[in-house]
Amino acid sequence: MEENIAWEVTYNNNEACVLKNVHDCYYAGFKKLDYKKNEKPSVDYINEKLAVAGWTLKTFKRMTITSSNWFSSIVNYQFPVTTIMRSLNSSTFAEEPDCFHDYFGHLPFLFDQSYVDLLIKLSNVYLLCEDDESRELVYKVYYYIFEFGVYLQEGKVKLLGSGFLSSFEQRERVLNGDINIKKFNVEQISLESIHKDGVVNTVFVLPPFDELDAEVEKLKLSVCTVSCY
Repeated sequence: MEENIAWEVTYNNNEACVLKNVHDCYYAGFKKLDYKKNEKPSVDYINEKLAVAGWTLKTFKRMTITSSNWFSSIVNYQFPVTTIMRSLNSSTFAEEPDCFHDYFGHLPFLFDQSYVDLLIKLSNVYLLCEDDESRELVYKVYYYIFEFGVYLQEGKVKLLGSGFLSSFEQRERVLNGDINIKKFNVEQISLESIHKDGVVNTVFVLPPFDELDAEVEKLKLSVCTVSCY
């Protein structure tokens, strides 16, 4: 089956480097999901594994879901995923999210409570926003934490962003120092652009989860009016 071949090649291109360079909160979930290297996992298989953490998948053939519906799903512990697998020609980099990005890049983190608490909190802030400018800012904060966030540990980059975990090319760029790395700052994030092809040229070093939680709380106060509460 072509999808299984593409899964195997993409998996083998990513597993060793990811497990060497990923944030610690990834490992437990990765072990619990117990993916086969040579077979794209079924939705039923993943849902059975995720049930322990209280999550279920919300599937789409392509990621056509709006941001509002995406964050609404998250706060209901439904993780939106596409069931489309990238082609073999795109095994090192896919311009749009595919099931490898979702399954390998996102889902293992859902077993870590600190990660989940932050994801749920930020999703709720997005849903409280009353104008497009605020929504855009909150989405950018999400993007630069959960899609392309990094940590520094003893001077070495550790990856939290799922975009790095599922893309060999993007990961090599950040690990080799070819991407501009700045200290986490919401004002700076607001000035960044999000490219449709998924390529990033700047990322932000994240503080510990408790400090990120405090940053999200401040973000909530800045984007929400009194009527939000």
